[in-house]
Amino acid sequence: MSYDSFEFVLQDLKYAVVHRPGIDGALGVPVHLHTTSMEYCLAEMKTSGLHIAMHPNGDLLERSNAVPGARAMRLGGPAGAERRWAVTLQGADRVGHAVLAVGAAGDILLNARYPMVDADDAFVGAGYAISVWREPPSGAASPELRWQYRLPNRRIGHGIVEANMGSPVIADDAVYLSHVQLSGDGGEQASTVTAISLADGRLKWAREYPGKYIGQLRLLGDRALYASFRAAPSTVRDGGVVELSMRDGGERRILARGAPYIGMAAADDGTVYALTGKKLASSGHWRALALHKLIPVGTGYEQQTLFTFPADFESAGYHPALIIGSGRRIYFAGSRVVSGAGRRTARASEVYAFKDDGTVSWRHFADGDICGVPALAVDGTLYFSLRLNPSADECRQQVTQGEIRAVCAESGEEEWHTVIGDVVADVGNGDPLLTSPLITADGIVYVAAMLAKKTLGGQTYNGCVIGLRARKPMPAARVGRI
Repeated sequence: MSYDSFEFVLQDLKYAVVHRPGIDGALGVPVHLHTTSMEYCLAEMKTSGLHIAMHPNGDLLERSNAVPGARAMRLGGPAGAERRWAVTLQGADRVGHAVLAVGAAGDILLNARYPMVDADDAFVGAGYAISVWREPPSGAASPELRWQYRLPNRRIGHGIVEANMGSPVIADDAVYLSHVQLSGDGGEQASTVTAISLADGRLKWAREYPGKYIGQLRLLGDRALYASFRAAPSTVRDGGVVELSMRDGGERRILARGAPYIGMAAADDGTVYALTGKKLASSGHWRALALHKLIPVGTGYEQQTLFTFPADFESAGYHPALIIGSGRRIYFAGSRVVSGAGRRTARASEVYAFKDDGTVSWRHFADGDICGVPALAVDGTLYFSLRLNPSADECRQQVTQGEIRAVCAESGEEEWHTVIGDVVADVGNGDPLLTSPLITADGIVYVAAMLAKKTLGGQTYNGCVIGLRARKPMPAARVGRI
């Protein structure tokens, strides 16, 4: 099948847009762009992961690991995007795993590292301070701090574990966090699930499980909190999935046990779909992947293995994505290692669509590495971000090309993709320099990317948020065709 290919330019940046025949030519075209120029050396790029989220009032929130704070942008209008406010987190350094999350009521959660010192005021490590903010009062230039909570990070001597965090879950009355800290008297690491009151920032409960890996959390309405572990919880040997009470953190049910669970999605009726795998010590990749269905039966659960991936399927994803769509269709997205070694390893992204019985509806392949988690729109389109495999010349320049792809969730057929040039390469770390897609109600899909630009003084890194037309006609005034 031949595809229609065009080039577009927006604020001096070029984009290649490709459509399947019969698809509206406005889709995939860039309509918004705003940038922040930042000077970094490549050794610091590991701190420059980008994060975006949509506030209920329509503002686009963004932050970078390299900047101790966040800002809000009002989208639309003649300028495309206008800054509404910015906040700087006092005492935060430039290293760590930044978190940005927004609750349904508009609560904004940020984290920042804080220094830990001993009795002699000597630095021994860092923990994380969690803060929740609300929109600025009328006339104010910055948001209002509701509360701050410091995650305890116990230490033994000079042993320290940074409180590495997973994505928070914000419910009506609490913030739920999964993080890692030291525990006990022997320097053991613990994967900890913590609940903090959304009203006043007080600790509601915390539950520790042995192991150095962050657990995944999934919320099922107001009924249950699911946690999957890759390590060995005390009640779930060698990893598993636990259903926790949102009220007090008590274990309500053990859903599965006996294997590391590395991906999870919960359906409305309490059925849980989960991935198991075996981690390779040499590379950190995952093999022997299998998809399971955990069905509530009485006070327990019944586990069914739906699909076993090919023996040579080696996933490079830290948390392969599972998404549940309409008709109980399950989507899996992961990056498969196909050749090479070290930094020149080639990746092939694969998206599977499974029926509820584990039958494969379709598979979709792409050259490159899936960044973040795909987004499933209400109109039945699946969007995902790719970091394409770099050429030899791009490797020397430490850049690559990014791609945003739209696929029909029913058939797996590609509808369009847009290529973004000069995305800064991932220089040997896990921070995404191209984010998961974010879909808005007005038919725009947003991604954030770190772009490289040559200057007389060397290299400038521009943190960009790019909006692409996903639905509805394109405003032609903002985009020129080359």
